[in-house]
Amino acid sequence: MHDRNAEPGATMEALERAHALAARSPRRRGIDPTAFPRRLAQIERWLGEGALGAFAQPGDPRAELGFAPAFLVGFPRSGTTLLDTLLDAHPEVASIEERPGFEQAVDAMLGPDRSYPGAMPGLSAVDLARGHGHYAQAVRACLPRGTRAIVLDKLPLRLLQVPLIHRLFPDAPILFALRHPCDVVLSNLMQQFRPNEAFIHFDSIESAARTYDAVMRIWRSIVERLPLRLHYVRYEDLIVQPERELAAAAEALGIAAPNAVLDPEQRLAERGRVRTNSYQQVAEPIYRRAAGRWQQYRRWMEPVLPLLRPHLEWLGYSEE
Repeated sequence: MHDRNAEPGATMEALERAHALAARSPRRRGIDPTAFPRRLAQIERWLGEGALGAFAQPGDPRAELGFAPAFLVGFPRSGTTLLDTLLDAHPEVASIEERPGFEQAVDAMLGPDRSYPGAMPGLSAVDLARGHGHYAQAVRACLPRGTRAIVLDKLPLRLLQVPLIHRLFPDAPILFALRHPCDVVLSNLMQQFRPNEAFIHFDSIESAARTYDAVMRIWRSIVERLPLRLHYVRYEDLIVQPERELAAAAEALGIAAPNAVLDPEQRLAERGRVRTNSYQQVAEPIYRRAAGRWQQYRRWMEPVLPLLRPHLEWLGYSEE
């Protein structure tokens, strides 16, 4: 209510109290706060050493899945759920939103004694074939409406696993959802996520900004090293010119531009439960009020702007 009524001070006070209460939960206290930063550091080191094992090798098997996998990633609260629901209404696309099928396939492929990214240099043709088989099985088990030409597998922070995706499926399209970094940091602060090793770091602007910086530095390193089949979808453009942005995304997926997917009732009619914190927003007509919202909170954002500024410049966003 305070946010909708343009009362930023009261909003921030309420958020501070809410996060303090959430921090008391037994589930939250049972999560190691150093686990996610350690994971990020491991991936960053591996990338800095050349991302060994991320590139296709002679003899790598081709995936025989019966469908074409595509992956939708992006920092949380960047518009992935909106884009996912819009594309899921396309007759050639089936979305499997935030299911762990890819991670289960990776676990089966690596076994209990190996992990990502350390196992990347030692991946064999047998490992990759096992990963393909388990992924196909996992996807078919959760397809909502039977097989489609394109299966869009969406999990935002899977962006950290894109090198592994690239090794398994080098031709798979990667859609990356972008949004103004300041709006992303603020929006993550405003969510009550189910606690996990990543989301516990969104309990303050400072912590959320540090996490954004660490993750997006890794993403930039991935992009600079790997020849990805990559397409960016900018949230601010999607809400202003959705037809144009969806047509470009469809082209990146290798399918025709979608028709009649913008009406929320129509696009959600056959879709199952939306599993993310965006469930309410994507059930509304597309709106613009969340773009630039951070300006109301600029006083609180100023201390983290130096940390976010390099990402603003790299992604083509302005402080104004």
